Amino acid sequence: MKKILILLFILLINDLIYSAYVDTQVPSTSAGSTGLRTRIFTPDSTRYYAGAPVIIYLQGGNVNDNIDTSARFTRFGFIVITFNYRGGTGSGGTYDNRGPNCITALKDIIKFATGITTDNIGRKLDQVTAPKVPMYGNVGVMGSSNGGNISIVTAGMYGSELNLAWISNWESPVGEEMPGAELGRRGNTNGNPTFNRAYNDTTGAIDYSKLRYSDTVSLY
Repeated sequence: MKKILILLFILLINDLIYSAYVDTQVPSTSAGSTGLRTRIFTPDSTRYYAGAPVIIYLQGGNVNDNIDTSARFTRFGFIVITFNYRGGTGSGGTYDNRGPNCITALKDIIKFATGITTDNIGRKLDQVTAPKVPMYGNVGVMGSSNGGNISIVTAGMYGSELNLAWISNWESPVGEEMPGAELGRRGNTNGNPTFNRAYNDTTGAIDYSKLRYSDTVSLY
């Protein structure tokens, strides 16, 4: 327990060391005249000589406040943007459980992050982060769990309006064929590996004839 507490303390201190930030409001059609409360974390030094790639970080779950999520990627030379969805603390509008209005909010944040739009007082991202230079051509969305779901949906709905360079998700159950379990082998408590007989971990092929759907089995 002491080791866990010490590790959490170290991670917190590291976040503080590498996480200078500026708060602002970003306009969004989803958030009325108030806009979206947005926090922009800047790195001590940029990842590349030309500037810093930009991460829009989206936490998992179904919460509307995203602004206080980790900014530890700044230590690798990234600018990190977090924000509160419509209806979150400091943001206008009413929360709709990451529905259409939240999707619109993310779309508008991406436009700000890529230099297409400004914040509520007319500043582009590079003016907010100066002297650190954001790389407008290297802006991506990083989603954790449910944060990844909204990143994929937003890119699918508004891709033609956006200039996203990449999407990186972790534990995000997106797509029709995304299984709810690991495909390959895994260890268990007695040290014997468990195999998925339908999956070939050398070729990546799945033998669907060995799988069967059941609407009567309930798993937690």
